[in-house]
Amino acid sequence: MIARCLALAALGVTAAVLTPCAAIEEHDAAKAAVTTRAAMPLEAIVDRVVGADAQVLDAELERTPTSYRYRLKLLEHGHRVREVVVDGRTGAVVGGD
Repeated sequence: MIARCLALAALGVTAAVLTPCAAIEEHDAAKAAVTTRAAMPLEAIVDRVVGADAQVLDAELERTPTSYRYRLKLLEHGHRVREVVVDGRTGAVVGGD
């Protein structure tokens, strides 16, 4: 898949077409992090962090220089949006608003 994305880029294909390639690469990187146990699966993070009255609006797995962390955007109590940063390996909340 990466070779196909690079070939499209070499032909001058626009970013709109290449965006799915970037998403695939991010998914592959996240899958590798979970497979090698460098990060917990997103489901486990959500079970630890998200309360029964909250809904996950967005989730991203980010690579830091030393580990991984999840950035979750939550809708709480049906009206308040909050961002939470969670250590990908331990599931501990390390930041947010």
